[in-house]
Amino acid sequence: VLFVAHQAVEHVFGAERSLLHMLDRAGQAGLCVEAVIPQVLNSGYLDALRARSRRVHVRPFGWRFGDDAPDASAVRAIAALIQQSGVVEVHQNTAVLDAPLVAARLMQIPSVVYLRELPAEDADLCSRLGMAADTLRLRLLAEADRFVANSDAVAKWIAPADSQRCLT
Repeated sequence: VLFVAHQAVEHVFGAERSLLHMLDRAGQAGLCVEAVIPQVLNSGYLDALRARSRRVHVRPFGWRFGDDAPDASAVRAIAALIQQSGVVEVHQNTAVLDAPLVAARLMQIPSVVYLRELPAEDADLCSRLGMAADTLRLRLLAEADRFVANSDAVAKWIAPADSQRCLT
C-alpha cells in the first residue's frame, strides 16, 4: 500500500502524527507499506517514516487548486512509483491533494482518502484550495474510491447518503 503525505515540514502536526499511526496500524495488519512525501524539511519525521515503511519516496507535488488540473509531472511520478513498487492501493492522508488520486485511477488501483478536514467550517482551507467546500466534496467523491473520516461530522460532510464509502 502506498501512503501519500501532503507535507513533511519542520514541525510535525496532527496529520503527520496521524500518518505515523496509520503506518503503524498497516504494519500491524501485515501490510507492506511505502510512503511518499513531497519534500524533506524534517529529518526526524523522515526517520520515523523510514522506521515504519519498506521505502520512503520523495517526489515533489503540490496541493490541488481551483479548476487547475493536477500537475502532470506529479501524476506521472506517482504512477511510476505505483508501477515500480507493485502497490495495489493508494492511501492519501488528506483532502488537499489530487495527483495521487488521479495516478491511482490511471493505474487502475483503488484509492482511499483519510479525511480530517471539515471544509464547510474552514474558510481558510477553502481559500488556500481556491474552491468552495461543496466543489471540493464533489471532486473528492469523483476521484476517490473510499474514505476514512476522523469523525461523524466529516463522514456526513463527504458522503451523507453513501455510508458504504466512508468508515469513521
